[in-house]
Amino acid sequence: MHLSLGQAAKETGMDKSTISRAIKSGKLSATRKENGGYAIDPAELFRVFAPASKDTEPPALAHDTALDGWSENHVLRLQWEAATLRMQLEATTLRIQDKDEEIRDLRHRLDTEGEERRKLTVMLLASHHAEPPQEREYQQGEVTPLQRPPHPTVPPVATAPATPKKSGFWPWRWRRG
Repeated sequence: MHLSLGQAAKETGMDKSTISRAIKSGKLSATRKENGGYAIDPAELFRVFAPASKDTEPPALAHDTALDGWSENHVLRLQWEAATLRMQLEATTLRIQDKDEEIRDLRHRLDTEGEERRKLTVMLLASHHAEPPQEREYQQGEVTPLQRPPHPTVPPVATAPATPKKSGFWPWRWRRG
């Protein structure tokens, strides 16, 4: 079900010209009918404008006069800006709360990891300072933990004497200098 411009004005309590300007500026999307009117989706309308309250009357003015077009638009613009700012404030507050929660979680993780690191360090130091292992009798040919089996020795190979390095390609040129 789509609303006409007049129906949308009644549903929101706005003036038809205000809704028409919102459509033309792109704040409110609507489709054009063949007869030249607009078909406005109610969900789109209420995304931009708050629905009018059926049980309350508009506030009375101090002078008991109706608002003229300019002042009505000005009041509506201020109400719209206030609603927008409230939504932005709520969104920002939620983001700040999420960031604070994330910071608390990261600090907790850091503290936990630091405590684990200290425990592991104490355990490692304790194992290094523990009593030396008891001497065990090893049988002949058995390798002790601190002893390595002997590596087979390779007899040295005779090498030819190194030949002296020859001088460069025109040795007389380098001697002039």
